[in-house]
Amino acid sequence: MPSHDKYLKDSNDACQEQITSASDKATAIIDELADEFNKNTLDNIPQHFGNFLYTALGDRITGQRSSVLNTTYVEKSDYMKDVHKRAEENKITAEEQVRKDQEEYSKKIIPSYQKRWYSHHQPQIYLTAGRKFGVSYCTGDGKRVHTIYFGAGKCFENLTEEHIACIKNKAKADCTRAFLDFRDGYAKKSEKLANCLIETTIPVKLGEISCIEKSPKINHNAGGYRDNHKKTYHLLDKIVTDEITHITASIQSVNVWDKIIEVDSSHARHEEISSPSYISITFLKIDEVAETITIFGNADIGINVTAHSLEHASDYTTRDVLNHLGCVEIDNYSYSNGKAFHKTPYRHYRVSDSKGVLFNMDEVLKNPTVKKEIKKRIDFYTKMSIKLQELKHENADLYFVNADI
Repeated sequence: MPSHDKYLKDSNDACQEQITSASDKATAIIDELADEFNKNTLDNIPQHFGNFLYTALGDRITGQRSSVLNTTYVEKSDYMKDVHKRAEENKITAEEQVRKDQEEYSKKIIPSYQKRWYSHHQPQIYLTAGRKFGVSYCTGDGKRVHTIYFGAGKCFENLTEEHIACIKNKAKADCTRAFLDFRDGYAKKSEKLANCLIETTIPVKLGEISCIEKSPKINHNAGGYRDNHKKTYHLLDKIVTDEITHITASIQSVNVWDKIIEVDSSHARHEEISSPSYISITFLKIDEVAETITIFGNADIGINVTAHSLEHASDYTTRDVLNHLGCVEIDNYSYSNGKAFHKTPYRHYRVSDSKGVLFNMDEVLKNPTVKKEIKKRIDFYTKMSIKLQELKHENADLYFVNADI
């Protein structure tokens, strides 16, 4: 073997050994955390919520469809401002004006394709319980309504206090009340744990690694994918020290409907949604003088799956620092434009990768601040999962009466 080849191979093997060792140490710690996380955490809480509640309430929540006025929408939506103005001029209520608008529209002699729902604004002024929970808008001559029902997957984010007022059966109303209280508590607590930026100081060791390709000069396929003589090596140039100044910590975010934004029927009807439980931690250095954010790496924990930035550091073809789980929400446009930075002076800071591979991620994961933030999120998921299971047991009679089993 030529001397250059031997040097490159020996250097590559030594470098790969250090990367693998660092990765294995980090994986061992993350796996321990994942075991604790998986022990009592439901995989998709919003989906479990909707599936159980709709089954417990039966094929029809109410025998006859029942609706109440969505006062939040009527009073605060931008479209209704013009409706209120015209209602005052006509000395009628906003609800009557909406019906009047629909009646006048139905009398117009226009091509049928222009009368489709997307060519005419139909304000969703009612909250409804019927086959399921939903929103309703006036149609036809203004005396009828059409309802968009929420699928089981969307029940979690769209359920409201007004929907309970539409339920005549006390047992069903009490069940829905308990589930709504759970949803509100979940949303309030998760908001405090999602997209957080936490200040901390953690020293780090970074391996500055070069990726070198060696190929014969006389080589017809050089530079192409058919170059069978090309060899790639990782070389560790040196280990440098740096410092983590902040971490971002997040969980699956929850978007509770504000009763103002109009519901899109194509999304509202989804029976299944992807909202997996996860915890994501990213390690950063924020330089307020240079106005830069340096990314050192990340660690993600999901249900029966984990990911961290060292896992692909030994791969020649991958140059990215971050290695997230597929379900983790990230800002594809600009990292510093993400939700964790919205209310900080660091928004729109220039983002750059670290100088090297984070060799001491195991030590970073043992840092008290990092452990505390991960533990907070594990405890949140554990408590919420147990609470939802308790709710299911408390309403088991209603569930089995209405379940088609």
